[in-house]
Amino acid sequence: MTYRRKTPQEIKAAVQELSQEAKNKVEEYAQDSEGIRAYLTFMSKFYQYSPRNNALIKESFEGALAVKGFKQWKEEGFSVRKGEKAIEILIPSIGKYYKDKEGKLVPVSAADPLTKERIQNKEIPVMKQVAGFTKGHVFDITQTNAEEKDYPAYYPNKRVAFEFNGESFGAFNKALEGYARETVQSLSYQPIPTVAKGYYEVGTHKIVMNSRLTDSEKAKTLIHELAHAKMHGENSPYKDTTTREQEMQAEMTAYVVAKSFGLDPADESIHYVANWTGKFAEIEDVEKNLAAIQKTAREMIQGIDMHYGLELEKVAEKSTVKEETEIPVPEKADEIRKQDEREEGKERPDKPYVLIQNIQSLTDDGKNPIEKGTIYTVEELEKVFEEEKEQPFKIRYQLFDSHATDPITDKKMTKTISHSYKKGTFTQASYDQIAQLKDKGVQHTMQKVNERELE
Repeated sequence: MTYRRKTPQEIKAAVQELSQEAKNKVEEYAQDSEGIRAYLTFMSKFYQYSPRNNALIKESFEGALAVKGFKQWKEEGFSVRKGEKAIEILIPSIGKYYKDKEGKLVPVSAADPLTKERIQNKEIPVMKQVAGFTKGHVFDITQTNAEEKDYPAYYPNKRVAFEFNGESFGAFNKALEGYARETVQSLSYQPIPTVAKGYYEVGTHKIVMNSRLTDSEKAKTLIHELAHAKMHGENSPYKDTTTREQEMQAEMTAYVVAKSFGLDPADESIHYVANWTGKFAEIEDVEKNLAAIQKTAREMIQGIDMHYGLELEKVAEKSTVKEETEIPVPEKADEIRKQDEREEGKERPDKPYVLIQNIQSLTDDGKNPIEKGTIYTVEELEKVFEEEKEQPFKIRYQLFDSHATDPITDKKMTKTISHSYKKGTFTQASYDQIAQLKDKGVQHTMQKVNERELE
């Protein structure tokens, strides 16, 4: 089915309706007392640090609110994400002191034997004092694998999985990135040292996205930052507006654009705008801002829609090729072999097919050169790896054919095997392991690799 791009009239009508919807929701927004209580209860579980440590936390990881040590997070059932940098704090070291004859505080450890005996007999009082400080390390909850359900409703910058009911989220994501690369100088994803989900840099005209986000968060945040880039860049007519107005403009534009493609920011956008603007009480001219939002949203939807149509066409083409060259699924491997044997009157080796369920590519841009659900012959897979051998991969596969043998050990086996190909280390020996699939005629199922397992 061919994707029908939105007409200018359809875009205008959708933008008008969605922007008015957002405006109404912000005006009617009210925090419920249960949600506030849940947030306060949640925060009460975290240690209240001194002003000095709070300053250190803010300096290392701006916006951090819920912090604990590595071991404490583990006890809570969470793990710190690999590669996260710890937040340094100062932990007081408490020492025991007594007063000498001159009234000076002296460490108990420095007392002479007679004085120590008197201290032990409680003849000389002992007091505890801070002897110094040692370095401690903590992590914010956003640096852990905590999911949306683990946060209270009103926790700022929590992880969220937004609902998407459009044609294809993968195609939409690629369309967004394609549009972004046309709009700004650069787009990158990295674990930035803040709870912020991303930011637009006016001077360099670049967007940096927080790589800790869920996929749907990345999409919605990218729209928000693109709105900043279009509305608040150096040559933008809205660049001199207040911070409150700029955040309102970017978020309401993101709400309208996201919803027009089937990505629902739900209450997060409304909560964000309501808090920044005091439900529009802090905004001087709401209607003027609304007009700017609608104009920008129309331009963005039109631009993204062009890319979206192209990406959906690619998906449709791949789907057609897959249907035309369908290869038997693993469960039917033995049956197919027997049929071939009957037709040719002789035994045949295992068919060299590889059913790709997923291969995790560890590229900087996060793009996967091998599509999920694609079926390759071993010869085709060899070509893919030959082309991509400069890319880092982690592959996990499992033998599913009772006649199959492991291509490395030449032994029959059923356990899961993993091979890691890191950037710059895809050697000829690594490539030979894949090439041996052809010689052995082995069938494999590629299985999804959890990102947390990656080296």
